[in-house]
Amino acid sequence: MEDQQVFQELIDRHKLRFTRALFLPKRLQPGRGSAHAELRAQWTDHVDKVRRKHPERSQAAPEVEVPDLSTVYVVEVDAKSTLAAAAELAADPHVIYAEPDYIGSIDVTPLPNVPFIPNDRYVTQNQTHWAEGAWGQTFPDLWGVQRMQVLESWNLFPSPANDPGRNVVIGDVDTGLDFGHQDIAANVWINPGEDINGNGIVDGTNTCPVPNGDFNCVDNDSNGYVDDIRGWNFFANTNNVFDDNVHGTHTAGTFSARRNNSVGITGVAPNSRVLVVKAFDGGGSGPCSTTATALRYAADRGAGVINTVGGTRCVRRRRTPRFMPTAWVQS
Repeated sequence: MEDQQVFQELIDRHKLRFTRALFLPKRLQPGRGSAHAELRAQWTDHVDKVRRKHPERSQAAPEVEVPDLSTVYVVEVDAKSTLAAAAELAADPHVIYAEPDYIGSIDVTPLPNVPFIPNDRYVTQNQTHWAEGAWGQTFPDLWGVQRMQVLESWNLFPSPANDPGRNVVIGDVDTGLDFGHQDIAANVWINPGEDINGNGIVDGTNTCPVPNGDFNCVDNDSNGYVDDIRGWNFFANTNNVFDDNVHGTHTAGTFSARRNNSVGITGVAPNSRVLVVKAFDGGGSGPCSTTATALRYAADRGAGVINTVGGTRCVRRRRTPRFMPTAWVQS
């Protein structure tokens, strides 16, 4: 069967209302009786003319064969759904690929086509496009969430009411946490061994040696850390894990900020719990040995995922044989 006959049958079968060769100049647009072999010859001739017209660019370009783009078409369909029409065309054995003619924009980034979109302020303000421009930039405020396709991954769960991060404890070895922050307060891990009345919230404040609520100045779970109800500050060796730098709060929010509460951002795993492990001071620095101890603490407390910072200086550059004692030397 002649290729032109196949093409015409394709047009009739799918009720294509309009077609044009996408990459061919207007003067080379095919007529109803144009054969594909003729189009390919016209395309090759056109490419050669462009190369001769711009010799310097042609010489700088690698010697690769230009693909045949003469049979890439834009078509209009009567179907109500362009996605369905594209899928039907793509399934045709005579079509290599078909996709909707999406709308591009330099101003806003459309949200993915998924059933559930959270209403957080820095996710979206209109439920159609990502929120942008929080600090004057022209890309999504939650660029990382968008690039990682977090919203798409959530919708792989059985229903829009999925619970990403449920039952996951994430140890954040950083500068601490603003545990009263409205976008993460509900996701702060509580040490069950120090939660005296077992209500799942922190009662009282640290006024030791005077007991106050859960801060009873006793190591109730016998783990060597008194009143570590939210975690432990390994830099100062106290249970005060409040963030005096903001970096820890930033990283914790990246993975555990609450979603769909109309404020702030959303974390990648918005139902996870943050185990606060402070290993760095207000300036963002701390000994590597402190980080190592903090990592072990987080693992001992049951963290399934541990996030830490500190740069490359705390990474050993040589492989240490198994069971060989190692040490960090402090001055």
